[in-house]
Amino acid sequence: MIHQIKTFLSKGNRAQWFVFAIFALTIFVKCFLFHWYCFHSVLISSLWHAPYEFFSFWCPKIAVSLFFASFIFFFKRSWWTILFSFVLDFWILANLVYFRANAIFLDIFSFSMTSNMDGFWSSVIFYCSWSDSIYFIVTILYALFLLLIPTFNKRAWDYGIGGIIVSYIISLSGIFSMTRRWGENMGVMFYNPISLSMRTTLSSLSYTDHVKDFSIIHSVGFILVDWLENIKAEDRNIDKEALSLQVKPFVQENNRATFETPFILILVESLEDWSVNEISTPNLCKFLKTHKCLHAHKLTKQTIGGTSADGQMIMNTGLLPISQGAACFRFPANKYPSIGECCTGKTATILPHQIGVWNQQYMSPAYAYDTTIIRNENDSLLFHTTMDCLHNGYQMIQTITMSSHSPFNYGASKSHLQLQEDIPAYMSDYLKSIHYMDAGLQVLLSQIDEDSLLSKATIVITGDHTIFPDDMRAEYAHLCHKNSYNYRIGEAFVPLIVYSPQIQQEIQILDTCYQMDIFPTILHLIGCEDYYWKGFGVNLLDENARSNRPISEQEAYHISDMIIRSDYFATHTK
Repeated sequence: MIHQIKTFLSKGNRAQWFVFAIFALTIFVKCFLFHWYCFHSVLISSLWHAPYEFFSFWCPKIAVSLFFASFIFFFKRSWWTILFSFVLDFWILANLVYFRANAIFLDIFSFSMTSNMDGFWSSVIFYCSWSDSIYFIVTILYALFLLLIPTFNKRAWDYGIGGIIVSYIISLSGIFSMTRRWGENMGVMFYNPISLSMRTTLSSLSYTDHVKDFSIIHSVGFILVDWLENIKAEDRNIDKEALSLQVKPFVQENNRATFETPFILILVESLEDWSVNEISTPNLCKFLKTHKCLHAHKLTKQTIGGTSADGQMIMNTGLLPISQGAACFRFPANKYPSIGECCTGKTATILPHQIGVWNQQYMSPAYAYDTTIIRNENDSLLFHTTMDCLHNGYQMIQTITMSSHSPFNYGASKSHLQLQEDIPAYMSDYLKSIHYMDAGLQVLLSQIDEDSLLSKATIVITGDHTIFPDDMRAEYAHLCHKNSYNYRIGEAFVPLIVYSPQIQQEIQILDTCYQMDIFPTILHLIGCEDYYWKGFGVNLLDENARSNRPISEQEAYHISDMIIRSDYFATHTK
């Protein structure tokens, strides 16, 4: 049977056509599976009621498969297709992991963040799934199939060129459907379907949306084009006069404001609002019952590609993340406004990881921290160090925890919290890691009434970002409701808890607010409302301001992006 197949395929270009078809199918299947794994949906029924949407979705994936398969006709050997397939598998796996962790795909700026992997490989492995092996299984089956195929007798350049032309026509058909779908003019899209100008003109969507509409293979082209078109060189090409008019409502002519009382900012890794409960944070909940604090339950997460670094920037500067990449890697030399600039004494930031993570060796000074102290994931040690710094003359201290960093191995292994057996392991480990953090936090909370310095301090406790994706959150919410568990897991919110001598009564805020509101709220509590930069948020203690915001969240993102990319405050510092 095998001999007969080889004899049949050895005639003419039958072998090449057969490999062409199977190789194209292999690529297409991988693109299809990647999209399904990420978005759990494919456009099929839309052929009848939304044909433009259908063709704009399928044509790019078919076109890219035919394009690479066409190169079969240029060679007498096909082994390179196996190598190509394996490389594609690793690229797909890398993007799957990155998407599961950050809800975005790898782009040109992701590669600048490789230093973040120091000590965090367990987080990467966690986001891998056994189901991901399907890509490699497809490649292995394809390689075994090639063993049945005889060596090609000759090259067939005409077929190869024809295949490329056909793939380009299909690609243009997809582009045409996209233009009709979004009401744009085809224009420059004819010459370079993956160009940055085309992608921006076409839909103004994010990088991840572009990959979603095209294919995971196109993402390599997007990255190359982004590099060739030199996005970084264009960052400074911003209309400074127009930007100044947009920024004007958020700056003041006054001198720098100052404060002299102690201030402690505690950023808890992945702290979500629902995890602040009697079970996982008994010490914090007890403190809230016995002390006058501000507790805002629903702060919308505003971090993007920089995750923890974005969170730190929002708290310290009132700015929002840039649209592509992380500001800490792209713009570490910028001039940033910060709460630290208002401090009259020594400042320190206490880190639970290496200083190269999130480019902290540059960003701590950028946020006006004089000293950077490196500790480990032991939260008790972090908060003991916080107390030591306070008693050693540091007026402003930022403490960052990491024991609740995904996949929560460290904190969960140290916690003695016992939970119901039917709670999913990931959720259980998260609650245990938060419980471990709470035990460490008690080192500081237990001293507030007895320590004269600590009792005068403004202490801010919040999360840098949320951690659970929407589908997992929905699953856990259903489980908790079904079993009557007292966990209010639902939408993704970060909590804000503030203790301050300025707060004279318990304040519960149930309105949906934003992380950008933390900066102006802190300025108010430490008496620095005259600081030249107000931030885009509002003082949460002002109920009228919460319901009459001067700017929308999307407008704030846009203006903040231009502020950072143009290094606005380097020339506009008051």
